[in-house]
Amino acid sequence: MQQEEKECGQIPEWLLREEDYTPVTERDSFLEKTMRAILSVLARMKAEKEYIGKSKTAPALRIAGAVFVIVLLSLSKNLAFAGLVFVLLIVRLAFCSGRQIKSVIKGALGAVLISALILAPAAILGHPHTFVYITLKVFLSVTLLGILSNTLPWNQITSGLKWFHLPDIFIFTLDLTMHYIMQLGEICCQMLFALRTRTIGKSPKKAGALTGILGVTFLKSKELSQETYDAMVCRGFDGTYPLRNRKTFPAANIGYGTGLMVIAVLFFYLEHVSAG
Repeated sequence: MQQEEKECGQIPEWLLREEDYTPVTERDSFLEKTMRAILSVLARMKAEKEYIGKSKTAPALRIAGAVFVIVLLSLSKNLAFAGLVFVLLIVRLAFCSGRQIKSVIKGALGAVLISALILAPAAILGHPHTFVYITLKVFLSVTLLGILSNTLPWNQITSGLKWFHLPDIFIFTLDLTMHYIMQLGEICCQMLFALRTRTIGKSPKKAGALTGILGVTFLKSKELSQETYDAMVCRGFDGTYPLRNRKTFPAANIGYGTGLMVIAVLFFYLEHVSAG
């Protein structure tokens, strides 16, 4: 009996044995790239949400102006008009922040690269003018859209679309898509960070971990959609977006509209000169 009590009071030998465990190192390039991609998108969306220095021009007028200038660019046959738009965009970019300029130029260069690859046979076969002119048009159009998306908050874009009498279901879908991309992106980033923290050594089941994250994200999106529906029912939302009738017409709108008229006059003048 005393022998058993003595053995019970002693520490087992397997607890005193030293263990030399060295986990196999593994590069988490997949997790790091995925987290960087998600965080970059979320950072851009948060920066747009915290936008400061909003323009006094009506969002609908700015959207219509961008579409109007792009249509004129597509119809123009004179390189001078493209040069005029290029100068105006450079001046507008000078008033943007560094982050906005980087985002705009990055998107425009990507579009130019794709268009250049598609139009490379035209330049090789003896039509360099077509190659340069179409590539320049693509660059200017994408730059103009990039400036609009980086300087106009998303909620103002959707409110501006309402002025063009787009279906409410279309605007509603865009609103919810942008909202839940941000929320679900944060959930995915948190789960990836948790997976990276809890992984020791080499994980042979990366595919299973990825499918698990996608499954949890799907379930979370289903739960959020149900909560959104219940909240809308409680608040009496019937799917219509009311349009505010503003009686005031600020001077910024008058100036913006006058600028568009000047661009249109210069377009017709330059086209007449080139045709003559």
